[in-house]
Amino acid sequence: MIARYAEIGDSVYGLYGDRLFKPVHAQFKQVDLRAMPRLPGKFDISREWGEDESDRQRWMWSKIVTTQGESVGIIVTVFFHDHLQIRIPRPFDIMCT
Repeated sequence: MIARYAEIGDSVYGLYGDRLFKPVHAQFKQVDLRAMPRLPGKFDISREWGEDESDRQRWMWSKIVTTQGESVGIIVTVFFHDHLQIRIPRPFDIMCT
């Protein structure tokens, strides 16, 4: 990720999230569930906050549904990150409804 940061900047955090949640998607599949959009969420419908560029948080959400389309709930992921360098100041926060 460090090498890619120089090449693609903050987009590297998206790659990190995709890799981090890959096992979750595999487990969902085993129990006939899926996340829409895929976890950790979709960048273009997310929100970002933070007063300090070195400690930002991006909130993303995904609806969890059965393979038959029945809604199970929503998972909100809060991704903490740094805009000045590649750094994750603290782990994801996960909220479920």
